[in-house]
Amino acid sequence: MEKEIKRKDLTSNLLSKVILRLDFLRIVNIQELVSDLQNKLNNLGFYLTNENITNEVEFQINDPDVSSSDNLIVKKTVKREQMFVFQSSKDNTQLLIGESCIIFNIDCEKKYCLEYYILIFCDAILLAQDKFKFIKFTRLGIRKINNVICKESKLYYLFGKCFFSNSNDCLNNAKMINYVRRQSVDNFIYNNHSFNVSKFIQEGFLENDINKKAYNVILDIDGYIKEEDIPKKFEDTKELDDIITNINDDLFHIFRCNITKEFTNDLVKGVCDNVEWGMKKND
Repeated sequence: MEKEIKRKDLTSNLLSKVILRLDFLRIVNIQELVSDLQNKLNNLGFYLTNENITNEVEFQINDPDVSSSDNLIVKKTVKREQMFVFQSSKDNTQLLIGESCIIFNIDCEKKYCLEYYILIFCDAILLAQDKFKFIKFTRLGIRKINNVICKESKLYYLFGKCFFSNSNDCLNNAKMINYVRRQSVDNFIYNNHSFNVSKFIQEGFLENDINKKAYNVILDIDGYIKEEDIPKKFEDTKELDDIITNINDDLFHIFRCNITKEFTNDLVKGVCDNVEWGMKKND
């Protein structure tokens, strides 16, 4: 029986960015949390570099009744909030503390250890709930953005049928498709976790050989749980870590479904012959 490949088996990845994010109802005195976190973050190599007011456009979609023929109703609002930015002294990783969110933008251009950043993220959340007793969490998740550049001949070696669904389902020989540009978004629930999966393909040419056609490919997977599935209060770091890890496990399964078995084996071995750019060694 063939062994199931797990995240820990991979020696390489395709990640350009990983984002950990917690959303909560607005807290206007969030600077009190920033003050409490500052010394600890400084000791970890994160320094407060910016404080500003951000404008974020929110799209709220009201789902119609299943039996209704009405269209989706979309409401657009602009949210302004104070945001504090802690910048890593080692790379482009940033921890953002806002009035309604805590966001960890993790730079993956160099080797990184996700478990290390998850612990810092958990510490910030636990401190926030201790400081603000009535904090109400609305969304918790992890997002991974995979990005590679490959030669035209390697596109179907790297990515499988799931990645090309819709176009492939309509044609007898999917590998005859020469993409110029493709973009798709799937929203679904899997294992009681919500997912937004964006797939993007853009035709271009290799920088060192303009006669060689190539593709820039992005697989962006955002997994999260909503307010009704988030504990009113996290008991400890382990509970919070377990929730994020479970989402990450499902996210990895979705990733595996979008790449080929052959390319999965390449990521286990750390082979990069079929990728022009974007494949990196795990820590």
